[in-house]
Amino acid sequence: MKDWKTHLSPSGTEPLKVVDAMWLGDKVKVTGEQLDSKLRYTRTLKSVYEYNEESEMTKTNTLYQIKGTETYGTYLATNSEGKFVLEMKGSTELKTVNKNEVEEVLPHTVEISFGSDSRGYAFFCDKGKLEVGDIIMRMDSSYKGTIGFVTAIDTKSKAATKELVAVKLTSEKI
Repeated sequence: MKDWKTHLSPSGTEPLKVVDAMWLGDKVKVTGEQLDSKLRYTRTLKSVYEYNEESEMTKTNTLYQIKGTETYGTYLATNSEGKFVLEMKGSTELKTVNKNEVEEVLPHTVEISFGSDSRGYAFFCDKGKLEVGDIIMRMDSSYKGTIGFVTAIDTKSKAATKELVAVKLTSEKI
């Protein structure tokens, strides 16, 4: 199984510059640019990698919440029993928990598709502001006036990099 964070050309010799990554269920679609050293041009490659949950969930400095509580801890390691070792917030206490007892703390995000592009883009957005099916118009400088459709809410996407700057449009069927 390939790790989606390690990117080489199909020949395995040239590094890729990742320009985009999109979640497809349990896989990640990666788009990268590669400079071919022999031909001296850039080409775009797309690959689908399996999502390696273990490597994704074991990043140090990742904040987890113990499900059903207001208790938080920072991931330190995985012990020999496969349990997470967390340093609990507000103390120096170390606690071991099963990974199914915790969830990573991530901000509320939404997925928006623009125009005829079926691809979804992740944005940070306050909870309750949008619902699936809402129509929005972007108001940020470079994409002002672009119409989009809310395709998913509370996606907890790690791909989100900026706040959605938009207005919600109301419509009436004709």
